[in-house]
Amino acid sequence: MANLPRIRSAKEAASELRKLDPGTKFCEHHIRYLMRSGAVPMITAGCRQFVNLDTLIEYLAEHPTLDLQGQQQETGIRKVPEHIRWSV
Repeated sequence: MANLPRIRSAKEAASELRKLDPGTKFCEHHIRYLMRSGAVPMITAGCRQFVNLDTLIEYLAEHPTLDLQGQQQETGIRKVPEHIRWSV
C-alpha cells in the first residue's frame, strides 16, 4: 500500500499538533498564517485549504524561531480614519 500524505485542514492540523505536544502554544491561526504566507505549501480544493501535516511538522522542526510579526496588530489606540471622524 502506498504511503499516503496526511492532508489536514488548519483546524485538524492544530488538533494533531496538540496530540503530539499537549503544551503547545501553536494554534490554528498560526498554521493559517504559514499557509497564506507560502512558508508551508497549501493545497486548495474548491474554497477549502489543506496542509500536509508531515511537511508542517518538518517546517516547525527546522524553524525553531518563527517571525509572525506580520499578523500582529500594533498595540495602543488606533487612529480614527478621516471618513469616520465627527465634526464637533
